[in-house]
Amino acid sequence: MNRNRKRPSKTAPREAAPKEAARNEAARNEAARNEAARNAATLDGPYSRLRVWLSGLGLVLGVLLVFAAILSLRSGSGAAVRLFGRLDVVACALFAVLPSALRLVARAATIPAALRALLVLVCAVVAWVVYQGVLFQIEAGIASRATWPWIVVVAWFSMAAVGLAAVWRTLLLTGSGDRRWGWDVAFLVMAFCLPALYVDSVSTGLKTQLNRSLQDQRILRGLGQAEQLMQLQPHWEVHGVPLARLKTDLEEATGQLLAEARRPLSPAAPTGQRGGRVAVLLQLERPEEALRVLQPLLDGEHFHPIALDYQGLCYQRMEQYPESLEAYQASADYWKDQPEQPQQVAGLSSALKGIAFASRQLGMKRAEEQAYSELVQRYPTGPHHMLLAKCYQEHQKGALAAKHAKLAKAQDPQLAAQADKMLASMAVHDFGCFQVQ
Repeated sequence: MNRNRKRPSKTAPREAAPKEAARNEAARNEAARNEAARNAATLDGPYSRLRVWLSGLGLVLGVLLVFAAILSLRSGSGAAVRLFGRLDVVACALFAVLPSALRLVARAATIPAALRALLVLVCAVVAWVVYQGVLFQIEAGIASRATWPWIVVVAWFSMAAVGLAAVWRTLLLTGSGDRRWGWDVAFLVMAFCLPALYVDSVSTGLKTQLNRSLQDQRILRGLGQAEQLMQLQPHWEVHGVPLARLKTDLEEATGQLLAEARRPLSPAAPTGQRGGRVAVLLQLERPEEALRVLQPLLDGEHFHPIALDYQGLCYQRMEQYPESLEAYQASADYWKDQPEQPQQVAGLSSALKGIAFASRQLGMKRAEEQAYSELVQRYPTGPHHMLLAKCYQEHQKGALAAKHAKLAKAQDPQLAAQADKMLASMAVHDFGCFQVQ
């Protein structure tokens, strides 16, 4: 046996491992550079450029198709978009989720066409199932929270389906150069946060508008706002009434008003019947028809002073504020010449409020202040002081606004919370912080 034969070195594998790793890394880098060169050469070709343009066009058309499809799905009177409530919410949701959906498209760029088609189908089915499930909860009255998370889910899977179907070449946010997960997380956070904030803002505004519509007896308008709000916040209440019940009540009231509006009205109809028809048409947001019915009462032997007030209201609803101001001024001139009695007080108060509103819409601040000031001088009630306080607050006259807010609070304790809120708001505002005592 040869004792002088050399044994194999134990350090050889250790020395070869780093070299092997370095060669593998160099090979991968070379392969990546070659692939990038091939992609660049391919993208420079006319057919590839055409594919890029076609992919971009397909993406735009797909987004527009989804947008149109969602808008076509209306509820009740047609004022509300199902699940999304309003058109602007649809636009916000779709564009907020689009970057995140396109990142998914980027990560699915290398999968086979068959699997890609399957993903398109899965995304479309998920969007449709979630959409129908949430609608069932809303219509059954069992939804217990805001619907914005489901809005995001439906929008995201819809945009993912569109992106997977349309984008087959490198586009914005779909390239393979940056696969870091940080962007995916950022876009996903944006996809949820933007719709959540926007839906909350829209819902608050809708509730305020709905309260105002109910106060002004604008039944049809209130029904549309209730339908929109119910899609976004189905668990909310308005004045202690659940939205589902309020919507049902408004639907019944609208049906009764429509039945009344369809009844024929004789040209010789008495003043009371004609005035009732005008009120019905105004509640149904049909001021043009109301003006035609009102015409015989504006002059001649059938003249009635309340017709002037209704005429001003009709022009106000039509946003024809110069004509509205003229009608309300004629009403005020008439009632000022009449002896004071309940009808005269109600007529002149309504006319002065109409003058103030029309003046505000026409940018006539001084005329608005004069109308509200006259209203307070003639009938110094708490609500009238509050109207003048709001007018002065909007015109940045903090001291006068605070004065009338305190008078409103003193004369009508029910206005205390509203007056305190106004005073607190002015106390922290730049122009009011040194004037409110």
